[in-house]
Amino acid sequence: MVRQAPGRPAAPPPQAGGDGLMMTGGDDVKGGAPEVASTLGFPPGPAAAGGPDRNRPGSGVGHAEKGKRGRTGRGRATASPAGEPGANSPDDAGGMREGFPVGAVMVVGGGVGGIQASLELSGLGYRVYLVESSPSIGGVMDMLDKTFPTNECSMCILSPKMVEVASDLNIEVITLADVLSVEGEPGDMSVRLRLRPRYVDVGKCTGCGACSEKCPVRIPDPYNAGLSDTRCIRVPFPQAVPGAAVIEGSACRWLTKGKCGNCVKVCQADAINFQDREREEVYRVGMVIAAPGYRPFDASRKTEYGYG
Repeated sequence: MVRQAPGRPAAPPPQAGGDGLMMTGGDDVKGGAPEVASTLGFPPGPAAAGGPDRNRPGSGVGHAEKGKRGRTGRGRATASPAGEPGANSPDDAGGMREGFPVGAVMVVGGGVGGIQASLELSGLGYRVYLVESSPSIGGVMDMLDKTFPTNECSMCILSPKMVEVASDLNIEVITLADVLSVEGEPGDMSVRLRLRPRYVDVGKCTGCGACSEKCPVRIPDPYNAGLSDTRCIRVPFPQAVPGAAVIEGSACRWLTKGKCGNCVKVCQADAINFQDREREEVYRVGMVIAAPGYRPFDASRKTEYGYG
């Protein structure tokens, strides 16, 4: 017997299709084609126009402890700076019933692979947490000029997908985040994330660039592989998602010396937050997909090819 999350109609027992996917029959599918119930082994939560119902168990968003808006209500519980997790038991977490899977998925890695996986999962009705360690999704592909072997513009391929992620109500982008631990089993997993400070409120920042114009500190531009300079506070690149500025804490004069503050003076949106601190949060999901991407290889280690 297939156990569905509350609020979803019961489905016939799954049968393995010829391609290995778990499929069930369904009359509401156009052309009578079988409905893909889940390639992850648990059902997605219902996705309605305007986003999933966050207050219903099994809605695809998980459950979290009661608390302030912005840290709870989307399948995660907060932890103190010292790392002590907040309450996240089934009774305290929105009434999750034992035995029912969490209809949410965490995708680790915001490159083109993670972006495509998130869009596919959202299309199937899952709530998706897209976790990226840098200030913006896009990975390495957004840094390239052309793609091999077609010689097409990289950003022409990638930017429409990034815009789609930004506008998808089923996808939550979590940047400047590192995975510390994964516990549980498929259907009910807890993922602890370390969220590094951005020092800019993403919800307020308009990406106008006024702060960058007044910032006196220049640093190597990570988006351009350090080949050029950029400002300590800047929007990572024009197509960045989220399109908010980020401050390099180790180079900021205000954070290191208590001087400057030019960005605060010119920011009309009042988005600068020097009180932002590193914190930990725990997310409850049904499955984790790893799309970590790659790092450029130091070619000088291969002297036989003429490097070094």
